[in-house]
Amino acid sequence: MNRYKKRVALDPEAARYIVDADLTLAVSERRQNIPITHRLPVDFNSLFGNTRPVEIEVGFGTGTFLAESSKLHPEKNFLGIEITKKMAFLTANRLLKEKTPNARLVLADASLFFKAKVPDCSVELIHVYFPDPWVKKRHHKRRIMNRAFLKEAFRALVPGGRVNFFTDHRDYFNYFLEEKAAFGLFKDDAAMGACVPTAYERKWTGQGREIYRAVLKKSL
Repeated sequence: MNRYKKRVALDPEAARYIVDADLTLAVSERRQNIPITHRLPVDFNSLFGNTRPVEIEVGFGTGTFLAESSKLHPEKNFLGIEITKKMAFLTANRLLKEKTPNARLVLADASLFFKAKVPDCSVELIHVYFPDPWVKKRHHKRRIMNRAFLKEAFRALVPGGRVNFFTDHRDYFNYFLEEKAAFGLFKDDAAMGACVPTAYERKWTGQGREIYRAVLKKSL
């Protein structure tokens, strides 16, 4: 059975890896149903229990990058944002099995989460790998790599922080280049670092597809 169609049950012990997107709200604030755009930002130091640098992956899918990167870099904290519950459950189970201490997951819309919950100058690196290209023109507004998201990413990054964006979809990459130019504040950079290939990247490169890559840097 296709892993994306197969039902995934969350191991009760793995539930601790999925953090409440509203975890900074007091009970009284929850009851007031405060709009997400007015909510308090996440305190990453409290969330992870340390002051290590934070990296965020947008759309972690089956969790390959997140799980492997967090093992390779215990000196960092990794937060994954995913809108699909099944993928969040699958990845949480994987993190539990591998006893990963420095990764957490949020089940949320990444655009809204960045806007409402990610503090200014708090993230070292943002990973966006092979997001849904939303091929139909009327769906282009759903693409994550637009100028509105770039604005939030720029705000959230520490000085010198970066965004890594990979896609196998040429039209999406061209769209991204236009949005990046329209936003205008990021600088192009070549230092993407040692990136663990995602499941999609391994699949597409195995099929000989061309991968389009961009690294954006927040100037000091």
